[in-house]
Amino acid sequence: MTGKTDPAQMTVLSAAGYTLIALHPWDAKTKCPRTGRLRLRGKSPIHNDWTTRPYRNADALEHARKGGNVGVRLATSDLVVDVDPRNIDGGQKGKLSALKAIGLNPDHFPTVLTGGGGLHLYMTKPPHLSVVDGLPDVPGIEFKTFGRQVVAPGSLHPSGKPYLWSSVPDDLWLGAPGAPEKLLRLIRRPKQPVALSGQGIGEHPPEEIAAILAKLDPEDFRDHDKWLQLMMACHHASAGDAKDEFVEWCTADPLYSTDGPEIAYRWDSLRRHGIGLGTLYMFMREAGAAHLIDRRPHYDFPDDLSNLEAVQ
Repeated sequence: MTGKTDPAQMTVLSAAGYTLIALHPWDAKTKCPRTGRLRLRGKSPIHNDWTTRPYRNADALEHARKGGNVGVRLATSDLVVDVDPRNIDGGQKGKLSALKAIGLNPDHFPTVLTGGGGLHLYMTKPPHLSVVDGLPDVPGIEFKTFGRQVVAPGSLHPSGKPYLWSSVPDDLWLGAPGAPEKLLRLIRRPKQPVALSGQGIGEHPPEEIAAILAKLDPEDFRDHDKWLQLMMACHHASAGDAKDEFVEWCTADPLYSTDGPEIAYRWDSLRRHGIGLGTLYMFMREAGAAHLIDRRPHYDFPDDLSNLEAVQ
């Protein structure tokens, strides 16, 4: 049995100055023309240009009254800690310990209980502070800010279960609490220059990245961490030049067909990250596309590729 969208839960965010955007209805599905599989769309925006489109909160609330889901478009000073217990050691029992490890107690922040069993913790950060998407030692927790959106309370999960405030914050209009210094130190993105064209490895030009990605199914990269590793590997391999090719490949997955602007933003935000050709070639080998690996004589491959046979 499912509930109904509840605009009253969303008005708290509207009154606090957050921007609300229209998402697909909770039970919306898209059939992939390539595989025939159905993809759930209830957590994705209905507009391709949602990152820049002017929105009126009144329109989003009316959309919710008609049964549509609503998202919260995050600004530069917003920070939402997204907790997914499915990827946390210990699952539901481990999520509080995982949050404690990064200096967070959900009782101290406006918190949404997601329909998937997770948490959204609302807080603020300095507007000019760039943060990482996640921490390797704390799987299952994402840090979302400008260029991202989260499902608003009062919406429904694709399972039909509601997103609800754990306790409706009656003072959110005064502003969400600031993120603790411990967390900000942990998630601060290192101040390193973005890789520019012609810099970095650049071993594979964009057309080669496109050929490689054509051998990979974007629906096999629905796991965020796996997808992020592939993006960083393609970024490194192309010296940042294959953004259009990567975005086109990602949006071939019907679930993310409208997420091109967000994917492009995240590509542009990448800094030096330690993920390189070894990771890209690992995914290629797993997909049976090792024949596309370019073993150019002038390049010394890392140890993890030492067992690969050169392909002429």
